[in-house]
Amino acid sequence: MLGNFYELGPWRVSSSHRQNVEHVGLNYNPRSWNRIFGLLFLDNPIGVGFSIAATPEEIPRNQKTWQSTYISRSKSLSS
Repeated sequence: MLGNFYELGPWRVSSSHRQNVEHVGLNYNPRSWNRIFGLLFLDNPIGVGFSIAATPEEIPRNQKTWQSTYISRSKSLSS
């Protein structure tokens, strides 16, 4: 998860200590990958990622269902 902030994302996590209190913030990342490229993250195997479905029926329960969903969605993204 930290790789999304340190390498890919538009923001970097920063921290500093002032008066014995840790302050955490975000700084703009001018070298982020998503400035030039579109990124798509796929959760595989099933259930390991952070994707959210609108209904429980939209969540693939096995690899075959995941594969058919992936193929249909990738065709719509490539056109």
